[in-house]
Amino acid sequence: MGARTVGLPVDNGVSLDSVEDEAGLLRATLQSPRGTETVWTRKLVLALGRDGSGAPRWPEFASLRRDDPVAAARVFHSADPIDFEAWRGKRIGVLGAGASAFDNAACALEAGARVDLFARRPFLPQVNKSKWTSFAGFFRGYESLDDQRKWRFYTYIFDEQVPPPWETVRRCDAHAGFTLRLATPWLDVRPGQDGVRITTPSGQERFDAVIFGTGFDVDLPERPELARYRGAIDTWARHVTPEQARANEEAARFPYLGPGFELRSADGPQREALAAMHLFNWGSTMSHGALAGDIPGLAIGAGRLAQSIARDLFVADADLHWERLQALEEPELLATKWYVPPERRG
Repeated sequence: MGARTVGLPVDNGVSLDSVEDEAGLLRATLQSPRGTETVWTRKLVLALGRDGSGAPRWPEFASLRRDDPVAAARVFHSADPIDFEAWRGKRIGVLGAGASAFDNAACALEAGARVDLFARRPFLPQVNKSKWTSFAGFFRGYESLDDQRKWRFYTYIFDEQVPPPWETVRRCDAHAGFTLRLATPWLDVRPGQDGVRITTPSGQERFDAVIFGTGFDVDLPERPELARYRGAIDTWARHVTPEQARANEEAARFPYLGPGFELRSADGPQREALAAMHLFNWGSTMSHGALAGDIPGLAIGAGRLAQSIARDLFVADADLHWERLQALEEPELLATKWYVPPERRG
């Protein structure tokens, strides 16, 4: 609908494989139904969605390997495509207490499974602190704060976490087969042919399948499409104390962006190429607030991004614009007796 409204061409089924720079331009390699394509551009907006600054967050357990084919059939992330009907009558364990954990639990319950949802916390998050930020002063002013104030705001919001939607909680509570297990962390996950064994402080339990509702990690330098710039992308770890970075490791991995969402370089030679890339997704939150994905701030974020790109392109072409200004010849008085041709104006 939005594409039709603004007349914007959209190509679906296209993925970004890599980005490189050459002769002042960015070269993006794409994969599409047409095969491999190369696009040259002066500016690149990385609007790659919630996981576009990292990847789904998979907890690490001693007995769980990501490449284990047994695990692939029984251990899922909430972002994975899951055939819930296949687990009808089975027992499912879900780890997490946010929206995606409850959403997946509700889908499994509605498909006829029994679900135990586990959370480390003794009670669910109760207040969505991020809702407080949804006012014009914060949206427009946060980017101008000093680094320590920005760090204080968002590490606090991240630590408080977001409650699951009450509607989704009630979807789960409506099923007799739903059990909420608070203050019960998982210590180990061991997949096998007969199911998945979970170790908690109370001992072991067996499930037919488990789902990690653990959200998405942020680690932009590890994105495969940006592999060329892995050691150059600036992050928040370089702008806070080592103690703060250790206490909030994920926040420290967020990219440290410029005022127009542009990537910044921790390595001088890559500065120009990275400044031509603008990150417009969840990874921009530490630097700009929630302007690149959450609906309340999206218009302000999109406007800031567009203004930044327009400004950069104008400044880069300032001499060309000067030539165009001088060459302009659209005489306003041509239809009157007062018109003077160019050769007589000197």
